[in-house]
Amino acid sequence: MTCLLSRIPVAVDFNWWSHSVCAIDPVEIEPGSFGIRILNSWGDSWSDRGMGVLRGQKAIPDGAVAIRTSRPSVA
Repeated sequence: MTCLLSRIPVAVDFNWWSHSVCAIDPVEIEPGSFGIRILNSWGDSWSDRGMGVLRGQKAIPDGAVAIRTSRPSVA
């Protein structure tokens, strides 16, 4: 969630789904209840143009990785 709040997309794995997706950002479902907006690899015909929101236990990934790049400092 820290990466998502920092606007860093995260590849997340879900055993219940046997699938990995790209988590984009947190979404407030209702006051005090949050989910994760995801981008699925199944194309634009899935859900809302390939994006959906996972919530509750379904939003807890079994694995996740975020890529961070950095530039070397120039002296």
